[in-house]
This record gives sequence, C-alpha cells and structure tokens, in this order.
Amino acid sequence: MSQHANSMSDGMPGDLALMQAHLDSLAGQIAFLRMELEARTEEARRKDHIIMALTQRVPELEPVRDEGRGLRGYRDPGNLRNPGDSHSAPVLVA
Repeated sequence: MSQHANSMSDGMPGDLALMQAHLDSLAGQIAFLRMELEARTEEARRKDHIIMALTQRVPELEPVRDEGRGLRGYRDPGNLRNPGDSHSAPVLVA
C-alpha cells in the first residue's frame, strides 16, 4: 500500500491539515476583528472628545424669569382656527 493511501486510511494527516487550515482561517478573522475593534474604539474617543469640546463652548442658558404672564408671547388664536379644525396648534408670537 502506498504511503498516501496509508495516511488516508487512518484519517489523521488529512484531518490535521484540514483542522490547521480552519485554525489559520479563524486566526485571520480574529486579527481582522481586533483591528476593527481598535479602529472603532479610537473613533468613539474622537467623537467623545468632539462632543465634550462643543458642550464646553455652549453657554449655559438662564431660565426665563417671567412668572406673571406664563409663557412669553403665547396667544391662543381661537379666532384664527378653521371652524371644523379642532386640532390647530397654538401660535407663538414675538
């Protein structure tokens, strides 16, 4: 019996080669995913830095101090609504 036929009959060398090829493929996929993870982590850091820088530049808004009138500039335009339209939105006026 030839050595090739002998190695195929016990099943080991062929199986080992197939397993090694599969392991090599998985190792390549893991390396790719690690590079992707590093890139995404760096991208998230950059985004966080940009958001932090922008929020520091926005001045803090002061609350409105007009307790007597409610909402400033609000007027119920009852006379502006269509007679059949009960879903018209209120209008803010300057």
